[in-house]
Amino acid sequence: MRFRAPAETGLGVTFNEEATNEYAQKYDAAFVFANVKGFAQEAAIRIKFSTPMGAEIPWYVTEVPTVFVSLNQPNHLIDVPMVRTAIHAHAGTREAIRATVAKIQGLSEFHGTFNENVFCDSFDTRL
Repeated sequence: MRFRAPAETGLGVTFNEEATNEYAQKYDAAFVFANVKGFAQEAAIRIKFSTPMGAEIPWYVTEVPTVFVSLNQPNHLIDVPMVRTAIHAHAGTREAIRATVAKIQGLSEFHGTFNENVFCDSFDTRL
């Protein structure tokens, strides 16, 4: 059985207290996919949110389990240190996204090696 939640729109929307209180009742989990690409000369491209406390920042991580998937850059945890589960999928292709979702669902095992660099030498990415 497949389920697709309605897409959230209007990233410039400011969430009020009522919206944040209802979020956990409305959703069981959140999945954030970041498809940020750089040029050959740039080893790491940062995620640029519209404002420091913008609505698109994953503020809901304390409300529902949240999985952050970076499709191109392995060091995005520095931009979303509040996320408890981060995955680097290595590519923004449909195949890579489908394989990542299958792994999250437990249909396939994760393979690969852990790299200490994902913590970006920052204390808050380890909390």
